[in-house]
Amino acid sequence: IRPFDRSADGLLIGEGTGMVVLKRLADAERDGDRVYAVVRGTGVASDGRASSVMKPRVDGQLLALERAWRDAGVDPATVGLVEAHGTATPVGDEAELTTLGRFFGPADGRGPAGGRAVVGSVKSMIGHTMPAAGAAALIKAALAVHHGVLPPTLHVDEPHEALAATRFATLGAAEPWGEGDGPRRAGVNAFGFGGINAHVVLERVVLLAGASADDLLAQLDDPAILVDRDDAGRAAVGAEPAGPWRLAMVAPDERRLTLARKVVARGTPWRGRNDVWFSPHGLVRDGGKVAFVFPGVEPEFDPQVDDVAAHFGLPLGPLEHAEGEALHLGLHGAGIIALGRLLDAALGELGLRPDVVAGHSIGEWNAMIAAHLIPDDDIDEFIDSVDTDDVDVPGVVFAALGCGADAAAAAVGDRVDVVVSHDNCPHQSIICGSETGVAEVMATLRADRVLAQELPFRSGFHSPMLAPYVEPVRASTARVPLQAPVVPVWSATTVAPYPDDPAAVRDLVVRHLLEPVRFRELALRLHDEGVRVFVQVGQGSLVNFLDDTLKGRDHLSVAAAGPR
Repeated sequence: IRPFDRSADGLLIGEGTGMVVLKRLADAERDGDRVYAVVRGTGVASDGRASSVMKPRVDGQLLALERAWRDAGVDPATVGLVEAHGTATPVGDEAELTTLGRFFGPADGRGPAGGRAVVGSVKSMIGHTMPAAGAAALIKAALAVHHGVLPPTLHVDEPHEALAATRFATLGAAEPWGEGDGPRRAGVNAFGFGGINAHVVLERVVLLAGASADDLLAQLDDPAILVDRDDAGRAAVGAEPAGPWRLAMVAPDERRLTLARKVVARGTPWRGRNDVWFSPHGLVRDGGKVAFVFPGVEPEFDPQVDDVAAHFGLPLGPLEHAEGEALHLGLHGAGIIALGRLLDAALGELGLRPDVVAGHSIGEWNAMIAAHLIPDDDIDEFIDSVDTDDVDVPGVVFAALGCGADAAAAAVGDRVDVVVSHDNCPHQSIICGSETGVAEVMATLRADRVLAQELPFRSGFHSPMLAPYVEPVRASTARVPLQAPVVPVWSATTVAPYPDDPAAVRDLVVRHLLEPVRFRELALRLHDEGVRVFVQVGQGSLVNFLDDTLKGRDHLSVAAAGPR
């Protein structure tokens, strides 16, 4: 189809599903998420009474745009891209271009590129996906804002005559949304049958860094800060010396600049209110350390790292088939170790290395491997010999609880058939025991409105119930050669570094399977030891555990890879 072409003669139906993750910006920054774009404003309106449900009204579309940009609180002249509804119907295109011309006006020298902007429609590429059309447009615009690319619209050979009265033009090929082009700000139209009109304003984040408060204040006084240059954050952070003082703003305007000046002058952290972030010190400067933490078994295992392996030329190994529920612990365990090794190798290719390593449950084996405590030539033999399929504890179940280990222990009481096996964080723990015992403890906690959910694991790991079945692991560990680690390996069993003596290391590997995982205590101890950045190397929930445990303390916890 040919949106905004003089010869446009109608739409073609496409099929698709579009999904995006919407999250408060402060939460996304806290969780280390990639932020593609920030929703600055939204507006919805109806055409009201019209001559036909198929005939759009300019007044209704204008109202949606007016509401969205008023909600955003920014000048519409700063728009760089409009991802239009663009159905390629003559009536629809003419109405939409009239709307854009009336609302944004002609190019008047204000805003990016002298007021010129780009308009486009993803429907030229995939057709009209009907209920999913708005999602497709939103995704396309968010990617454009994130990557700094003004995307093309296909099949526009003779631009619609109504474009001449607007500030907009279509592109036949992608162009960089680059330096000097002003704030990366986009509008997205989604207009439905019957006159349902919606518009969204998107924009990106600006980052600054300096060696002192005065450095940041000087940058804030620079008028150029109001122009969001291509990769402005990287340009500022890349200055030498970058300095530990860090400031982030969404769409800097006079109001946010005024707030930022006050925040920087005060010199204490500011955590995202009014879209301003500030830290007066870098987390890894002045001796701050980086820890790689390796997750253990999860209820489901679907790592989705084939693109990482392809990019770095790394073998997938067991990950080619590692998917599904964690009922088959042997295959799942092999996948966990393979994933940890793959991501550790990829991080190494990027020049990122830890100061310390640790693990959760069998993730501790990955920590040993990452620290080269096991010689490289013996890793595969170790993995093959520690066959978790040999571990079969009949009648044992696990349950995840929405409370800390102390509350869980109180609910267990003096029972001998149930133990607290995992102290994960202040608001989550795991119990292990007989089916009847675990069910009764869960019922007690649920009566107190505590969340409790049985897990699909049957291994008995981290409990004394495993003791009669642990000899194969002990025998396998005894055969594996050990060497001094290149970085300290911290144990979630002892909340201390692994010992130097090889015999003590082998003993600790077995103890780790019989004793509780004390991950909450480990996180606190590592922070006390100077760790400020925690990188989760694998699929799991350690980022959440760390953030819950270290709430109120300076730290960053981030996953090296997540589901696509």
